[in-house]
Amino acid sequence: MKPSKHIPQGLRKELDRLFASLIQFDEKIAEINHKYEEETKTITEYYSGVLAPIEVEHKVHSKALNELIKARTNELFDNPRRPWR
Repeated sequence: MKPSKHIPQGLRKELDRLFASLIQFDEKIAEINHKYEEETKTITEYYSGVLAPIEVEHKVHSKALNELIKARTNELFDNPRRPWR
């Protein structure tokens, strides 16, 4: 359907007003989204820096635990003093 060439002036003003307000809302939404992205970027960078060394230490300790269990499997899982043997 093609738009009418003869839109009443009152309707035209109302349409223009609503389109203009939508443009303002779009601009405000874009501004807020930009601010949100900037702030979350800063927070993400901060906490990544805080977490990185902890994650490295966690990995080191996890590896050490696995190696200890592997090296001492007999002592941990093959105890001759078990009463049910």
